[in-house]
Parts: sequence; structure tokens; C-alpha cells
Amino acid sequence: MKCFVIAAVFALPFCEAQQPVQRPPVFPLSSHSWWEYSGTAKLRGNPGTQPVLIRMEVIRVRERSGVRAAWVTGSPLGLTDYSVGPGDQVIGRVGHRMYITDTARSIEVRERMDNPSDALADLFKESEFLLDTTLPVGNGASMEGSDYQITRNTKGGFRTIRFTIGVGIKEYRFADSAAGESGDVKLNASDVQPETSVN
Repeated sequence: MKCFVIAAVFALPFCEAQQPVQRPPVFPLSSHSWWEYSGTAKLRGNPGTQPVLIRMEVIRVRERSGVRAAWVTGSPLGLTDYSVGPGDQVIGRVGHRMYITDTARSIEVRERMDNPSDALADLFKESEFLLDTTLPVGNGASMEGSDYQITRNTKGGFRTIRFTIGVGIKEYRFADSAAGESGDVKLNASDVQPETSVN
């Protein structure tokens, strides 16, 4: 009996060590989370570079059929969103891929998420692809210290998004020489809630 107890005690740490460590989501999508950013931007209609303050908040989260979608307001990625809409966006995760809609599409995506008869096929467009949460490097993606950074070059410009794992967007930089736009905003403060199951 004593041998069995001793063996069980020694086996316990080994069994615990075999359990995989749960990694936090790259960009948690949870209700009541918020992020505050500051920096500068030169946008359409502005006479020059102006200081900007942005507060992104998650208004509501829905999860259904393998899709988790957060309705957000104040996303720094919305600085160059000139689509028609109320100024909100949807950030969604399908498997290991994340997407972000412009304001014009956010209403459609939210309505489809709320419709139980919608199978959500092709809910997001490939042009709305934001990042792969498996964190592959190469082709514009890299690890910068403990942060994950994506740079996408466009004709006459670029867009760089830096993520802190478990927090979300840490920095957003962009430039578009054709539109005469540029910007650089960084995260100042945040309150990111842990993800929980939602209906």
C-alpha cells in the first residue's frame, strides 16, 4: 500500500506536466473590454497631421456555428474606413483566422449572426482577413520581441499592425501616398476581459 501511495505522489507532477498550457487568444473578443490609443494622423480633409485619441470598446459579442464575433466601436483600424455606416466594425474569429469588417458591412454581419436560420457560410470576405492566430511568420508577419507584427505593403503605402498576445492591437501605423494619408497610434491603456462562452 505504501508503495502505491509513493508511486502515485511521484506520478502526479509528471501527469500535470503533460497537460498543454492554455495560450491566451492573440486578440481576445470579450464583452466590456476597452482599449485607449493616442498618436497622430493625417487623414482626408485634414490640413495636416493632427493628434488623435481613440477609445475602442466591445459593445456586444456573439458566438455561433464556430464563429465568434465582436461588435466594436472606435477601432484604430477604422481611421481609414470611409464606407457608409455608423462608425462601428465587427471583428470576428473563425477557427484560427480573424477578420474585420468596415462599417458598411458591420450591420449585415451582425444581422446574420443574430439570425439562427443563417448557416453563416461566407460570413466574412477574404478582403476582410486580419490575421492568422497560429502566428505564422514570413510574408509580412514577424515576431517583434513578444509581440506579433503584420505589415502589408500596398501601391504607394503600407499598413502595419502590432499585437500583444492576450491584449490585442498594440500599435497601428499606415501610409498612403496617393491619398496623402498617414498615421501612427499606440496603445496607452486597456482593460481586456477573459473570453467566456456567449450565446
